[in-house]
Amino acid sequence: MTPDRRLNQLEPLVADVLQKVDQLIEGQGRLIDDILRVEQRADLVAKGVADLTLITQRQYDDLRSGQQLLHDGQQTMQTGLNMLQVDQQLLQDGQQTLQASLNTLQIDQQVLQTGQQTLQASLNTLQVDQQVLQTGLNTLQVDQQALQDSQQTMQASLNTLRTEQQLLQDGQNAILQYLKEKLP
Repeated sequence: MTPDRRLNQLEPLVADVLQKVDQLIEGQGRLIDDILRVEQRADLVAKGVADLTLITQRQYDDLRSGQQLLHDGQQTMQTGLNMLQVDQQLLQDGQQTLQASLNTLQIDQQVLQTGQQTLQASLNTLQVDQQVLQTGLNTLQVDQQALQDSQQTMQASLNTLRTEQQLLQDGQNAILQYLKEKLP
């Protein structure tokens, strides 16, 4: 067999191998793109979790403040009731003592009203924070689904890459076998 004839027989095999190598390179490029998208989505998820943690901490602080204000309001109300009982006892002492007790009761009522307004404001803030938390949770769920989709795409690309690597290995083995058979 002449060298030209051997070369003519090897050219289609080499061209086929080069085409498969090119396909493998393209597949790896797509895989890298998929990995970059997954990393970007993971960064978004991490930011969402950090924001969710901050919101939860704020809600917890607001709730604690509201509980303290409620407790203070209850104590103020109890103090007012105690003072009212004292005022009823002092009613017999005259008009001046009654006027002083009424003034004290009015102050206590203002404190209680302020406490109630603060509690209502805290409740409104808590409701808004709950809505923000739900929005963050919804975003997190969407990001988790996108991450799962990307993982499936990566797995499919990996399977394709393995198949192409096996084809390349088989092609190399066939070339080696062919060369062993044809070369002296």
